[in-house]
Amino acid sequence: MAAAGAAMEGAAAGAAAGAGAGAGGGGAHGGAAGAGEFGQEGAAAGPTAVPAAPGAAAGGGSGREAWWGRGGQGCGGMRLEGAPGWGAAGPPPAGALRVRVMAVGLNFADVFAGLGLYSATPKGDFVPGLEFSGVVEEVGEEGGTPGDGAEGASLFATDEARAVAIDAARGVPVGTRVMGVLRFGAYASRVDVAAHQVRRVPPGWSFAEGAGFLVQGLTVYYGLVSLGAARRGQVCLVHSAAGGCGLLALAICSKLGVRVVGTVGSEAKVEAILSRFPELDRGQIIVRERDRFGEQLDAALGVVEAKAFDIVLDAIQGDFFWPAFERIRPGGRHVCYGAADLTPSGDRLGPLGFGALGWKYLRRPRVDPMDMMQRNVALMCFNLIWMFGEVDQLSRDIGELLALDLDPPRVGMEIPFEEAPRALRLFQSGRTTGKVVLTLRPGTPLA
Repeated sequence: MAAAGAAMEGAAAGAAAGAGAGAGGGGAHGGAAGAGEFGQEGAAAGPTAVPAAPGAAAGGGSGREAWWGRGGQGCGGMRLEGAPGWGAAGPPPAGALRVRVMAVGLNFADVFAGLGLYSATPKGDFVPGLEFSGVVEEVGEEGGTPGDGAEGASLFATDEARAVAIDAARGVPVGTRVMGVLRFGAYASRVDVAAHQVRRVPPGWSFAEGAGFLVQGLTVYYGLVSLGAARRGQVCLVHSAAGGCGLLALAICSKLGVRVVGTVGSEAKVEAILSRFPELDRGQIIVRERDRFGEQLDAALGVVEAKAFDIVLDAIQGDFFWPAFERIRPGGRHVCYGAADLTPSGDRLGPLGFGALGWKYLRRPRVDPMDMMQRNVALMCFNLIWMFGEVDQLSRDIGELLALDLDPPRVGMEIPFEEAPRALRLFQSGRTTGKVVLTLRPGTPLA
């Protein structure tokens, strides 16, 4: 079983990493804003300072609370700990922002990391969480120190990222409402983050909506546009269409003029989609059935007057992979960013859980490159965590994503920060729709 366990870690990393937090996948991520983020290029001109939340006054202060976990222990092994001395050494390093967190977005990478099935998980104890929103407390300075006292280099993936972050931080005043991404560490009342990994929360958006946008938005945009080459008139199959990623995928397809077929796991989720996208026909939404999924796809293709798919956006795989893959037209692309079919149901795997997961892993889809050449189709799989060092790519994709001027994401559930383990269990169950977000009260203790 050791060999199978090692192999499964790689499969789970692919299943969790890049899925961007939605009903279907697990979201490793990245987000870069570029030097013009708070100024001339990208978002609206000029930063908007807003009154800081209680406890987020200029000058910051010290202390924070954070949820800690360890790979393999699951939700049940998480613990909430205070750190009164966090940030006591002064402002963060140049290029970093210290943010008073108001909301945290949940992603399937959080689940896989806790189960020990995500190879990007930090060794030993770590603070989970990929995305957050909040209020800027302090702007980094030369000679500054991260809140945990570690070396400042840990905040920046590369020297290029540090240089871009220093440039971006110049346009961010204390009190700015921001949403951002981290390579873990967001389950905390305060965070230090490289300035190029944040964006201003759009006017009219809540903190919860801001915390639920960047990971999923970047994941879906990269899958649909950068890899899938989506364009007007095409047809896209969106798996887990009622989840956070799925709803954003539907919104992006609508903006781009791409026709859609969506799949969900239960009838109740159909109404969640139609209420947000009333222009869709009921026949475009499939409640997946393993034994007749191919027939369901054929019927839905008929509704959109198409014979095959140009793009499949897949965060499920498993038994639903082949029926979709076989219905891709020549020149089409099957884009995988997760594997929800491999998602375990409990806090910890145990021998039986590993056995069940191992059986699914051994039965995972396997494609023949020679057959793909004959059919002229592509299978493209991605994990966005590698893009932390790809500043230009991230800047371009996030800039283009925000230029679509999408509505705020649908937040299906807001749960108090103190109940993070319960929130993760609900999220892992697959019974939620939209984004699941942890919220921190303005008076949440810093330590």
